[in-house]
Amino acid sequence: MAKSNPRRKTFSSLEEYARGGRLSGRTLAQIRQLARDTEVIDRMVLERIRAGLTQTELARRLGASQSYVSKLEDSADADLTLGEIDRYCAALGISAGLSLKV
Repeated sequence: MAKSNPRRKTFSSLEEYARGGRLSGRTLAQIRQLARDTEVIDRMVLERIRAGLTQTELARRLGASQSYVSKLEDSADADLTLGEIDRYCAALGISAGLSLKV
């Protein structure tokens, strides 16, 4: 007799998951901070995926290794230089912009 697979609950947001008591307040705060720390690189990775490129294909366009792209994509925004952001975006055929807020 086959075991039945109980249906798993899915959540539509991190907040909904946290409200279910599955995350401590501290863990939730750390996840939110990580999201803030990687907003730029997350967008860059999303654009690479949207373009249908693998890290290897993007690396070829950059004249770099796949491990370079992997390390770049695993960085925090503060670790990136404007030149790296510009070259990455140019290899995707998009432009990067900069805004300063007061």
